Formats: sequence, C-alpha cells, structure tokens
Amino acid sequence: MVDVGDVPIEVGEVATLLGDPARGEPGVGEWALALDSIDYEVTCGLSPRLPRVHCHGSRPEQARRQVLTGEALG
Repeated sequence: MVDVGDVPIEVGEVATLLGDPARGEPGVGEWALALDSIDYEVTCGLSPRLPRVHCHGSRPEQARRQVLTGEALG
C-alpha cells in the first residue's frame, strides 16, 4: 500500500515507484537519496513477494499486464 496524499487516483491505476528517471519516473538513486542510503540497499530492501519484471524497454505494457494478471509470478 502506498500513501499518495491528496493526489486524485482511482483503484487500478498504475503507480510507478521505481522506474526510468529519463521518463520522469523515480529511480533507485532518487529513493536512495531520500532514504539517506545507497542504491544497493534500496533494491535489496524490496520484499521478496514483489514480482520482478525486467522490461528492458522492449514491451513495458506487456510486462505491466503480466504483473497485474499474475503471469509474472509463474
């Protein structure tokens, strides 16, 4: 669960917590600065229950759909 404050958001909308800073999304480095930590600790601190999906820029929509439908887990 993520607290988005007063941002108007609907259930089911995508919230990118880690993404490509070149596209304006928060990157690992930005989180590390905010947490007074280093990149490695941020990525290692993610829950093992969180699906890891590497898009490599090829098909981000397909990867997003796989995560939302649970296909990425199997």
